[in-house]
Amino acid sequence: MGAYPYFYIEIFNSKLNEWEKYDVLTKNDKGEYKPVDLWPWNGSHELFSVIGLEDSYEFPIFSAVHEGFPVNASDEMYKEYGRFEEESFMGSWMPTVKWFNLADAMLYLERYPKVKDFEAMEETWVAAEDMEWNDVPVELMDNPLKHLVDRVLALLEAADEFRYWEWKYSDVRIIAWKSW
Repeated sequence: MGAYPYFYIEIFNSKLNEWEKYDVLTKNDKGEYKPVDLWPWNGSHELFSVIGLEDSYEFPIFSAVHEGFPVNASDEMYKEYGRFEEESFMGSWMPTVKWFNLADAMLYLERYPKVKDFEAMEETWVAAEDMEWNDVPVELMDNPLKHLVDRVLALLEAADEFRYWEWKYSDVRIIAWKSW
């Protein structure tokens, strides 16, 4: 069974002193405009581990991640999260929410651009047959958070290339949860 992610962008509107849900819209085959999924891939366990949605892998701690639904979230985000509860097959169970701002994510990536590639290391270990785990050479990969940050930046730029330059990275936040 896979983990289904729910990732959203909010941008702080300093003129209104409030957070606003941010969507890029695309037209579907019925001619309706629908929001583009920020993260359409399920089962992204490495990314979930980095942001603390699960403990599948041991990556450097991303200490700027907050837990719990942000109390100052936009009305649209409250509706989105509330809709999840209504649709949940698990009754009143609500998933754990994690959120962080884009500036903190970029600082984390600057410090940890590469992380251990545990799957590649395990393949090496299994193929060697007589090698101890501690003797497996360290293999690295791009930090899984990089792909999410790149997608956020692309969606911000795609929607409004002029306003994009006005935003501070600290005024952009990513809110996430997952279900089974």
